[in-house]
Amino acid sequence: MNRIPARILLPIIMGLVFILENTVSFYFARTLFYGETRFIPHSIIVMLVMMVVYLPRNQVMIYALVLGLVYDIYNIGIIGIYFALFPVVVYISQKLLHYLQGTFIMILLVSIFGVAISEFGAYLIFSSMKSVSIAFLPYVTTRLTTTLLFNIAYFLIIYFPFTLLLKRWKRETKGLSSTHVKL
Repeated sequence: MNRIPARILLPIIMGLVFILENTVSFYFARTLFYGETRFIPHSIIVMLVMMVVYLPRNQVMIYALVLGLVYDIYNIGIIGIYFALFPVVVYISQKLLHYLQGTFIMILLVSIFGVAISEFGAYLIFSSMKSVSIAFLPYVTTRLTTTLLFNIAYFLIIYFPFTLLLKRWKRETKGLSSTHVKL
């Protein structure tokens, strides 16, 4: 039985995660948390940080730029916010993980740090444009903490299966780069 190559499977999974992220935030935010407390899933950022460990930085940057642009077009309507934030998170994550060991705990901490950077960056941008009506302290207590907790749970669920896919991608591309094709 032939398996789908990881280089084809990875973009499909990232696209499905993008769709599911929007579905989760739309349907479950109201049912899980009542009142002012909300969470914002950042599945894409968590997965981009995990990709930094196994994939070449340039390829992860391309994913970050494309997904950031699509995220802006689909969710925000202002192109540039997540188009800039996703690559910044990838860059900072890559630098941190270069100096830290790529262990489960370190990747978790860097992922949550990436989510916090993205959330805080988006909050600063939206508040400077006067499109956010919530003050900073209520924002931290009602949105940022629940967002971080939700994304920790997401990381714990997705880490092992996604890591297996990324390791498979790395093995497959290593095999492709070692074979030379003569024309």
